[in-house]
Parts: sequence; structure tokens; C-alpha cells
Amino acid sequence: RLYEPDWSELFFSARRGNYKAEFGLFASLYSDYASARLENQLGIAQASVTAEKFLDVEPLSVQLGVFWDRFGYIEPYDTYLFGRTHQGGVKVAYALPGGGTVQAGVGIHQAELQQNLGMTPVAHVAASYPVLPELKLGAYLLRTWTRDRRQLSPIQDGTMYVAGTDAKYELPNSHGHIYGAFSFMNMDKVLYLAPALEVMHSTGGRGLTENFLGTDASEDGSGKMYTLAVDAP
Repeated sequence: RLYEPDWSELFFSARRGNYKAEFGLFASLYSDYASARLENQLGIAQASVTAEKFLDVEPLSVQLGVFWDRFGYIEPYDTYLFGRTHQGGVKVAYALPGGGTVQAGVGIHQAELQQNLGMTPVAHVAASYPVLPELKLGAYLLRTWTRDRRQLSPIQDGTMYVAGTDAKYELPNSHGHIYGAFSFMNMDKVLYLAPALEVMHSTGGRGLTENFLGTDASEDGSGKMYTLAVDAP
């Protein structure tokens, strides 16, 4: 588990009928014991509206705004095998009979031109289903990319795919669960992707390049990565 500085997330939600509004406030490095740093006081970082029973379809819901989705969370290491999105966008989810879910979404992260990171969309499709009362399987596919070339800028086209599957088995007698997951990442010049996707302790393509691929030996963040994880009591 990586070193973790102080960090707070405070969420508010309000519901009326089939609609729910959510707001999230984030902050770090509290100024009462340290020098105030404005960039660590993120203020209102997320805001979204969710419409349940959309178009009078009971299992259908739609979420719109700035929010995150989290896929393949490994709690002991506080990281994500498939990714956590950082986006403004929309998600459509459908509850399947028997307790399963399927969802798809698309969003965008604005460019960070001072860091040579282009405007970066992110899209995903995910599904999970309990094949047994104690066993749930999931499958995931995510794509993030940039085509934000500009004059006098080194930003190049870049693309990353993340695909994988996971399984969660509930142990008897309330002994916890066993979680296993496998992911595959295909990366092409991801050094220029804005942080629309956080995966394996790495924020955006630059984080993956610096942490795994190497900034000098990977052709601007190009390569493949296979990850296998198991979490058990």
C-alpha cells in the first residue's frame, strides 16, 4: 500500500421522487497545521443528477454530471485493476433480473496544456451477474484516448484500452470474501492522455508511463500490461 497523505471526501445527496442530486467536496493538506496550498483545496469536485426508473422503465437509470465510476477495486492496496474514471459525462445502467447489472458510459476530461496533456474522452461498458448466490462474475471494457493535436504543442494522438474480468466469492459463516481479477491494458502513446482514468496507482497515461512503462524506453508510453490480483482473508 502506498504512502497516503491526509485526504477527505465529503458527499451530500438529496432525493425527490425518482431523482437524486449528489455533490462531493475534496480536500488535502489541511491548512490549520500546514502552510495553506490552494491547489489542494479542491472544493466542489463532483456534482451529478441521477434519474431512476428513467422513461418509466423500472430497471433503467441515467446519471449526468461530474462523477466517478470505480472498477476492480483492491482494498488492501487501495487501487483499481480496471480503473476509476475522472470525467464529466453520462452513464446509463440497467438492473438485470436475478441481481445483475449492465452499464455503459462516456465522459471527458479537459486538457491540461501546461503538462502537454490533450483533451481526453473515456468510455466504458461493464456488467456483473451473480451466477450463484455466493459467486458474482464481472466483465469490463474501457477506452480512453486523445486526438487533441495543436500548433506548437508536442501533444500526439494516444489511446489506451483496458479489458478484464473479475469474480467475488462470499465465504460461509461471515468469514469475508475472496476476490480475484485479471486485466489487460494496451497502450499507445498514453503519455499525452489527461487523467481521465486512474488505474494501478497511476493517474492518467503519464502516471502509467512513469510508474511502469518508462519515460525514455516506451515510445511516449506505448506497451502492454497484464495484471492478476487476488484478495482473500
